[in-house]
Amino acid sequence: MYPSANGSFVALRNMRRSHSVDREIVPLRLPPHLIEAEQSLLGGLLLDNSAWDRIADLVTEADFYRDDHRRIFHRIRKLVEQSMPADVVTVLPGVADCAVFGVPDDEFGESLLAAIQPVEGATVGADQVQSFLRMRIADYKVPRRVAFHEQLPREDTGKIFKRKLRDPYWATVARRI
Repeated sequence: MYPSANGSFVALRNMRRSHSVDREIVPLRLPPHLIEAEQSLLGGLLLDNSAWDRIADLVTEADFYRDDHRRIFHRIRKLVEQSMPADVVTVLPGVADCAVFGVPDDEFGESLLAAIQPVEGATVGADQVQSFLRMRIADYKVPRRVAFHEQLPREDTGKIFKRKLRDPYWATVARRI
């Protein structure tokens, strides 16, 4: 047992057993105590996936007050362990991978489309994706359209081949992006 800043004790058994525990870090380990702190921590992880290496031993799922934050943290952990990108769309349960890009739009000239590759056997709807995103990002960033693909095209490097996804939408439009 090690004392934490708020006077309670942090047990080593709560630390992730898969990693060696640095005894100098254990006293520094503090869970986020505010919902805003939880949101900031999760937002930081989604913006910078490499931040996981710096906080993996300091924060666990049990440290989060809100259940939805625990689930998001768990999903980020699973994605990082699988060497997959963690972003605001891929943390939605049932989404294996995604790409977001611009497509022609009569009203605005161009709008966002999310190409989603669902987890095998999962059922995810466009409304579910959009409502999930509306709760987490600004409305203008939420894709107006959602398309589902069994498998997203990949380059030799493993990156999603967005041009192959985007080209069919722009084939009939005179202007190019």
